[in-house]
Amino acid sequence: IYKGQWEKNVKCGVGKQTYFGVGEYYGNWLDGEIHGEGVMTYSNKDVYSGKWREGKKDGEGTYIFFETGMKYVGTFKNG
Repeated sequence: IYKGQWEKNVKCGVGKQTYFGVGEYYGNWLDGEIHGEGVMTYSNKDVYSGKWREGKKDGEGTYIFFETGMKYVGTFKNG
């Protein structure tokens, strides 16, 4: 399920996508892909907040592991 902005019939701008069995993403889209700043809340309650590039974690971000409360703050590369 996607709710958000569209451009030329593709996701572009800000939107919220729910992925069955995976989680929910809220943030920026470009040419139909997650791209820019955004937050993914996974079904296991882990959370990633940061930069995305072409649908993958790429750039500065924070990943919080729900079960342990530990978090990684740093640079992600190509997922």
